[in-house]
Amino acid sequence: MKAIHIDVLEQNKGIVLMVSPTEPSNLTITGADVEGLTDDYILAAGSVIVTPGANYIAFSDGVFTAKG
Repeated sequence: MKAIHIDVLEQNKGIVLMVSPTEPSNLTITGADVEGLTDDYILAAGSVIVTPGANYIAFSDGVFTAKG
């Protein structure tokens, strides 16, 4: 996936907006799964993934839930 917007909350952690043409294969996502982030980057609660089929929101750091 590719991050199109990043709000850094603290070093190596922040809220990320990602847009992807495909659904994520795993809903626990780190910087290693996102183009443009370092492998140790933690996606904070409030991060969003937008895909053609559904949107996903992180309610806890790095763990996403489908929301329609």
